[in-house]
Amino acid sequence: MSLKDIIASDIDLFLNVNEFADTATFNGAPIDVLFDKEPADTFLLDTVLCKSSDVASITTSSTFIINGTTYTASSWLAENGMTKVILNVQD
Repeated sequence: MSLKDIIASDIDLFLNVNEFADTATFNGAPIDVLFDKEPADTFLLDTVLCKSSDVASITTSSTFIINGTTYTASSWLAENGMTKVILNVQD
């Protein structure tokens, strides 16, 4: 088993809503995410980490609803089966 295979098999452990993850709504569909605020210079960025397959159709008009707040995708990076998304609060 390769390292990629091991990482892929562990994704579900991290995205377990009974452990670390939250349930979000991505373009109307529920997905499991790790929601976080990451430091960037003098402010915090709202980010999510999720399965790449859950957000395969992501665009800058994609919406995430997390804990009652609606966000749009600002940028994203997919790597090893996971996608990290930088979010903007939708006004």
